[in-house]
Amino acid sequence: EPCNDTTFRGVAEDWMRMMNRGVFKAALANSDTHGLYHAEAGMPRNYVAYGSDIPHQVKPFDLDRAVRERRLVGSSGPFIRFTVNDEAVGGTVSSPAGGRVTLKVQVQSPTWFDVDRVQVFRNGALLKSYDACTGAGGECLVQPNTEVVNLDVSFEDEPGQDAWYVVSAAGLKG
Repeated sequence: EPCNDTTFRGVAEDWMRMMNRGVFKAALANSDTHGLYHAEAGMPRNYVAYGSDIPHQVKPFDLDRAVRERRLVGSSGPFIRFTVNDEAVGGTVSSPAGGRVTLKVQVQSPTWFDVDRVQVFRNGALLKSYDACTGAGGECLVQPNTEVVNLDVSFEDEPGQDAWYVVSAAGLKG
């Protein structure tokens, strides 16, 4: 099933197609800094769920395993916390009787980064989208951004089959 949103064209769409065919690889955020104005060195970044953020406690083998298990979030500004039935990014969940799962999405960003769209995809198809608003928030992204937490929501889904989920946060206008 092709991705149905223009945000995910090219490499990300290919990655989603691979997952629909059972090939699950970690998606890494990387930059290509051949010129002064294309990308800031060191951006975007990969945040790996490791268990410690103290450098001397990080062991290369364990860090490699965490990446291979896809326990990471790539970002150039926003930070996404995402769980399915309280299982974090990279985990596997068996849905309970009835087949419903609970998805929780929290997006954080520095106040200089306006997140104006958060999208949740199931098996490459857009499942839910949260857009910018100028009001009190709730299930929209308040603009301009004055808080570190941009979105904090949970909702249920009934995939009806094996499924994988991806969350994207973007600041297309800010």
